[in-house]
Amino acid sequence: MKRILYILAVVALAGLAVWQIVKIAQTHNKVPAQEQMPALSGQDIEGIVHDELSEAYNGIPLNIGAISLNDFRGDTLSLAEVLGDNSGGTLVARYSASGCRPCIEKTMEMLMEHGVENPSDSIIVLIAGCPPRDLNVFAAQYGRRFRFYGADSFPLDFDGGTSPVVFRLGPDGIVSDHEVVKTD
Repeated sequence: MKRILYILAVVALAGLAVWQIVKIAQTHNKVPAQEQMPALSGQDIEGIVHDELSEAYNGIPLNIGAISLNDFRGDTLSLAEVLGDNSGGTLVARYSASGCRPCIEKTMEMLMEHGVENPSDSIIVLIAGCPPRDLNVFAAQYGRRFRFYGADSFPLDFDGGTSPVVFRLGPDGIVSDHEVVKTD
């Protein structure tokens, strides 16, 4: 019995130490938002929720060469290939095809407005659970302004993909302006 308690205490302390290290690393790895692109905020766009959990994603570096996406032809590309040489960064929307439908619609409305106001921004939409044919349908529905890709797994999936998220992704793979989209 004492041995089990000892093991539980060691595991709990180790878990606490790892949690502290992660929090410290997040604090030290904060990267300012891309200056060339306007920041997203709850004050600017109705329906954006900024909270501490969303803030924790900012500054996270993604290995963009190792993240696989599928295009409307079913071809596999890396996120690095999709981003290309966009030195100003890219606005990314991420959601699941089976997620909150009103939230997805709000996200797309927001992106349409943002695209009109910021025509030079590169915008990609990553959808989990979306067959290639549907990616082509979305592109036709929303115009070729956005690039749609299937991504069944993604390192920044928030609440299992139920709620859409929008964030900026720098050419170096650093996440900034991570926000959750909710309806009223």
